[in-house]
Parts: sequence; structure tokens; C-alpha cells
Amino acid sequence: MDRRRFLLRSAALPACTPALLHGSDAPPLPPPALEDEKYWNALRWHFSIPADAAYCNTGTLGASPKSVVHAVCDHMRHVEAGLATHTFLDRDRPMLIGGYQDEPALRARIGKLLGCAREEVALTQNATVGMSYVAQGLRLTRGDRVVMTDQEHPGGRAAYDLRRKRDGIQIFEVALGPLRNDPTRMVAAFRDAVTPDTKVLALPQVSSALGLCLPVQKIVAAARQRAPDVFVVVDGAQALGQIPVDVANLDCDAYFASAHKWLLGPKGTGVLFVGKRRERQVWTTIASRVWDFADDIGRRFTHVGTGNQSLHRGLDAALDFLERIGLPAIHARIKTLGDRLRAGLQKIDGVTILGSTHAELSAGITAFAVRGFRSEDAVRHLLTRDRILTRVVTGGIRQSLHVYNGLADVDRTLARVTAMASGRDAR
Repeated sequence: MDRRRFLLRSAALPACTPALLHGSDAPPLPPPALEDEKYWNALRWHFSIPADAAYCNTGTLGASPKSVVHAVCDHMRHVEAGLATHTFLDRDRPMLIGGYQDEPALRARIGKLLGCAREEVALTQNATVGMSYVAQGLRLTRGDRVVMTDQEHPGGRAAYDLRRKRDGIQIFEVALGPLRNDPTRMVAAFRDAVTPDTKVLALPQVSSALGLCLPVQKIVAAARQRAPDVFVVVDGAQALGQIPVDVANLDCDAYFASAHKWLLGPKGTGVLFVGKRRERQVWTTIASRVWDFADDIGRRFTHVGTGNQSLHRGLDAALDFLERIGLPAIHARIKTLGDRLRAGLQKIDGVTILGSTHAELSAGITAFAVRGFRSEDAVRHLLTRDRILTRVVTGGIRQSLHVYNGLADVDRTLARVTAMASGRDAR
């Protein structure tokens, strides 16, 4: 059932209560209103996070709903029970493993999410694999110029470092820190860094450590004015599920992401988009039977030998969960939580926000430092005093907020940070 028909049929239902949200692992009803905190609090039932804990580390791993966990486990049991009768001869019978069999329905769902065709989508293990496919598959030789940022996650950069050591390519970085609250200057910095002979522009849609939401569409437009043929690769590991994504609007040639972060999928799932207009420029680097398949670039990168198809069933379940709530509602909720946290932190003497406070450059991730606390001590203090789990980043801590977080989690964080910064809390 599509979302429009579902909303029409559910319009007469009473306001959502825990009873309507609970009772099975089926995805929850759509929220009656974004400001309905009862709905978002009740949504916590679908996750196995302890009731007294605030899990604020989606930037590392998303918490999968119970329906996702059950989908994976149920399919794994199905596989083990079916091994003795599955001959692998019946082409109409689903195979028990991933890596060989195509997943057209799942790839089509991901394509709809990204704004691209199914044939342009590959299923991978994570964002690092997608990045490596592209960086290793491109024809790059000594002296070729690659422009990226100084905020790349190793999973978005390491393969280019390898190419620099092996092939002698040149890497030029745009420093994002000084530009974190000025989108106009940020676009100009990339425009100045890209020269007519630049081969690759590799940048995150949302940076990992600081949570900066880059104005990718404007950056790419400026870059293509200088180098029309530049190959644009976007790291979506922290974007897909947190903010809207449309690869056509971004005008990128490749886009990779993990599905086990903001999409709440099983750990070890990822997606890769390679656009049809540039697909033959990316060689297959893990070669299996269809390594040179001309009609379906995504199939080439998905066909990599035996894999765990149960994870794909879990990713299907994660998409069911997110789509039932509605991605626009999820994006708005994440932004609301992040804005509330940043607004509160700005009022606390002794707190420095390391990321952006600009509305266009921030969403659900906030990096900040607390006076008198080393990063490790701050993370440990929040965890031991209030069961708030954050993550250490260089110079501070990172808090990532998703739908299983509530306004109370934000307010509890602000109360504890106030005590820490004022000196009332000992380290």
C-alpha cells in the first residue's frame, strides 16, 4: 500500500498511543503531528535500547528496530532449514545466499530512495567498500589531481591515499573548520580548489566528525564550471536517512553510504550509486562472473561471491519501518532534536560548538567541547552519570540524535553539560 492510500485510510484513527504503536514488530503508524512527543516516546518500544538509556551514537551505528532483527534472524533460520532441499537448480526459486542472486526489488527501493534507476544501485557491505570500488576503479595516473576535504572519514579517503602511494596522484584538501558557518565561503573555497585539470572531487554530504551538512549541489555546480568533466563522488554515510538525498539534484557521478547508520539497517549493509553516464569509467575491482556486465552497473558491483542474503531481508524491513513513519517526518524530527541541542549548548558558558550552528549546515549531529573536560572524560561522564552515550571526536564529543531520542534526552544532556562546564561536576 502506498503512503498516500495509507494516510487516507488511517486519517480517522484516534491520536497515536502506545497501544497503537505496540503489540507487534510491525512498523508503527505515521505520526499524527511532528510535535506529538507522546508518539515519538512511544516509538522507543520498537527498539531494544534500555528505557533509562539515551543512545546518541547513530553516527557510528544506528539502532535497528526489532522488526529488522527478527527479519534477519527469521531468514537465517529459513536458510539453515532449507539447505538440505535446495538444489540451486530452480531458477524461479530464491537462492539462499546473497552475492550471486540479483536483488531487483531491494535495489529498486534503494534507487527510489536515492532518486536513481535500479540499474545504478549496488548493494555493498558498507560505505568504505563503495568508496573503494570507485577510487580503485577510476583511471588515475601520476599527477592527477583529486580534491577533497580535511574532514574525510578514513572510509571516505583511504583508497585515495593508497592511489597516491601506488600511482602518484595528488590530493588537495579544502579546510572546512573555518567555513563551518558560512555556506557561501564554503562553495567559493571548493571553486578555488578545483582547477580545469582536476579529475576527481570527493566530498561528504554530511561530515563524519563535525556533522557539517555541505551545500553539495552548489559546490558541484561551481566545480563543474571550472572542470566540466570532473568525476564527483559523494560520501553519504552520515546523510542517507538523516537528511534528504537526491543524486540527480546533487549532480554527482557516484554516491556511497552505509545502511546501518541513519537507515537503521542490519550492521554490514551499504549502498553504492554509479550513474549511467560515467559507469564505464569505473572498473570492477572485485571480479566475479558478471564483472563486465554492460547493461547493469549495479549488478557488477553487487555480484561478488557468497554473501548473507538475510541482511538484505533486514534492510527491506528497515525501509518498511522508515517508510511507514515517512522519511520527511523523520528528517524533520532529527533536525528538531539537533536544533534544540545546539540552541541549548550556545547558552552554556564554557561550551564550544565545534560543528556548525548555521541552519543550512547542521542537522542531527552536533560536535562540542566542554571546558575542563578531555574528550574521553566527557564521554565517560555523560555515560556514567546519565546513561547518555556519545562518541569521542578530535577536540570534543559528538552527539547524534535519531527518532529513538526524545526531547527529554536533549534536555538531560544540557542539564549535565551545564553542571560539567560550571565546575559543579568533578571529572
